[in-house]
Amino acid sequence: MGNLKIKGKSYFVKACLLALIITVQAGCGGGDSSGPDDIIGTGIQGTAAIGAALANATITVKSKNGTTKSDVSDANGKFQIDDLTNNGPYLLRVDKGNGDFLYSVAHSNNTPTITRNIHPYSDLIIRNWFKVRGLDLDAVFTTAGTIANMPTQLEVDEIKDEIQAIVAQVLDKNGVASDVDLLSTPFDADGTGFDGFLDNNPVIINNNQITVIINDPVTNIQNLIINTVDLGFDFTSTSDSAPSTPGNLRALPANESEIVVVWEASTDDKGVAGYRVYRNGDLVGTTPYPVFSDTGLEANTNYSYEVEAVDGRNQLSAKTPPTTPFMLDILDIIAPPVSANLEANADENSVTLSWDQGQIDDVVGFRILRGASGSATTQVATVTSTTYIDPNLVSATEYCYRVEAYDAAGNTADPSNETCATTEGTVDLSSVTFSSATYQVSENIASITITVNRAGDISGAIGVDYKTENGNADEGEDYSEASGTLNWIANDSEPKTFTVQIFSDTNTIGRR
Repeated sequence: MGNLKIKGKSYFVKACLLALIITVQAGCGGGDSSGPDDIIGTGIQGTAAIGAALANATITVKSKNGTTKSDVSDANGKFQIDDLTNNGPYLLRVDKGNGDFLYSVAHSNNTPTITRNIHPYSDLIIRNWFKVRGLDLDAVFTTAGTIANMPTQLEVDEIKDEIQAIVAQVLDKNGVASDVDLLSTPFDADGTGFDGFLDNNPVIINNNQITVIINDPVTNIQNLIINTVDLGFDFTSTSDSAPSTPGNLRALPANESEIVVVWEASTDDKGVAGYRVYRNGDLVGTTPYPVFSDTGLEANTNYSYEVEAVDGRNQLSAKTPPTTPFMLDILDIIAPPVSANLEANADENSVTLSWDQGQIDDVVGFRILRGASGSATTQVATVTSTTYIDPNLVSATEYCYRVEAYDAAGNTADPSNETCATTEGTVDLSSVTFSSATYQVSENIASITITVNRAGDISGAIGVDYKTENGNADEGEDYSEASGTLNWIANDSEPKTFTVQIFSDTNTIGRR
């Protein structure tokens, strides 16, 4: 059995070469050939993903008594850490490769194999438990020695159930089964099912504020389902408020048999789970998004709508005032007015937009366009309200925006005037790093996928060359040389990958 180790260094973009030093450790054929399904003693397995797999990333498990054990995820974000020396509970951490980490938590419950995934929602759950108690999870994990405070399984489940109740309708809209467990249900990082849910509905924790953004897979309309809730807020508290009443309800004819109903999203002390839509006093549908398409309607009939919000504990807001009754007898062929008075206000990592809209009763949504000064043409979001928060931006960087309104019939106004704002903070030079300092693979594995992350200033397009070099492994005998260029377009921070082919042989190599 042999192992491949690839060591990576972090380079600023001005350094144009990523060099991979290849080291092979091998013995004679045979030996331990245990694979991902061979668990000896207590083990934890799962998937690390943010939607995209966290491939070749370092996974570290820390038990309550302070012992740690690490391994590296595979190209699909799958990981397995075996032979844990105690019964936990355990904290799990994955290195995203950019200095940031995601966490999860596991309890053995006397089972030999624990399935626990690591993703933004597991991170939210366990960070919340520690923050409610005045503790910083990053500091807890990095401090040597016993962890004084660890959650029980019941405490974790209580937070998980509250979060899951808030996102239940969103999970359903993304094709996820109702019995999914946010922490333990196995999934593949392939863009479908639960992984598609992660792709479409990111969690943002910034300055100890939680924001969960949801995106309608049909209309692409975006909404904040958890809106800047303090990370130290106790989601399990019995003190709970009903959602606010949805705002600015409007119903617009899309064609001769369809009406699109939109409104401004409600707010809640925890999160808004969804909305109930009433037509002429009767409940006709539910949705987690601030938009609802009512189809199969008839001409010569008056239609009026009301909407109420519901939270994760089924508390209801007041209903909106009903819309003015109207018939589907006149098609809309006129675009809404141009949005006016667009303003942008920036902090270190986000920009908040607001604008005015004439004849808003004729507007079903707004497309947010972003780009460099003079070229704000790339659509980054669609919303139903006259405000928008653009998150996860780079510090000390200028962002420019325009907004265009459209109606239910597809008529689109001209874009608004452009406005720009520069995020606060200092310039963070762009850098590229390997997702793990060391990669390991058995010699009888055909190849290993190397993941490279981009961080810092991503406003410009970059290209980074890579090339393998011999360490104490020989190109052509132990591996096949790999070289090429990884390219990122402007504002692209998605990880890039390349593959190194591994050769297996029967020679007795020894340590080299």
